[in-house]
Amino acid sequence: MTLPEAIVYLLASSNRGMKTDKIAAEINARGLYRRNDGRPVDGKQVYAVVMTHPDTFVKSDGLIRLMILTEVCITKKEQRPLYVPAPIRRKFARTCRA
Repeated sequence: MTLPEAIVYLLASSNRGMKTDKIAAEINARGLYRRNDGRPVDGKQVYAVVMTHPDTFVKSDGLIRLMILTEVCITKKEQRPLYVPAPIRRKFARTCRA
C-alpha cells in the first residue's frame, strides 16, 4: 500500500477529518505504510502527500478530509464536475439537482 492509499483508507474508515499528525500516528500504529528507510511516517510527509493530491484531499479547519464527487451539476456559470467534501455531501445533493 502506498502512503496516499493508506491516507485514503484511514480517512474513509474513520469517516471524519483528521489532523496530519493524527493521520501519521494512526498509519504507524496500524502498520498501513512504512517508509523505505524503515522510519515511521511523520505529519510533514502526510501534509506533502495531501498537498500533491488536491483532487483526493481537502484541508479545511485544520483537518484533512476526502474529496468526493457526488454528482455533476452543470450550471450556466460552470461546465465542470463539482467536488465537495464529505461533510457537506448531503446538503449539496439536495440543492443541486439536474
